[in-house]
Parts: sequence; structure tokens; C-alpha cells
Amino acid sequence: MDYQFARTVRYLGRYYQRLPREGRMLVIGMVLMLLFMQAEYMGEKLGKALYYLTH
Repeated sequence: MDYQFARTVRYLGRYYQRLPREGRMLVIGMVLMLLFMQAEYMGEKLGKALYYLTH
């Protein structure tokens, strides 16, 4: 599993280096958006769990 992940990261790194500047900005933006959405979802779940624990 870890090996597969490392290989994917290396492949993405090589692909990323071939991209022009605009493409890189787009990729970074997409990754940040995904992370933000994931964090928002996790925050919502954490918030609900905390709400149920405290009420």
C-alpha cells in the first residue's frame, strides 16, 4: 500500500514538473480545494460528535 502511494506521488511529481506555470497553479488550487472540502466534511462530523457528547 505504502509502495503504491509512493509510486503515485513520484509519478505525479514528474507530471507536475512538466506542466507550465498556469497548470501548476491550477493543480495547486485543485488540491487545496479538495483538502478544504475534506477538512470541512471532517469538521462537520467532529462538530456533530462534539454536539452529541456535550448535549
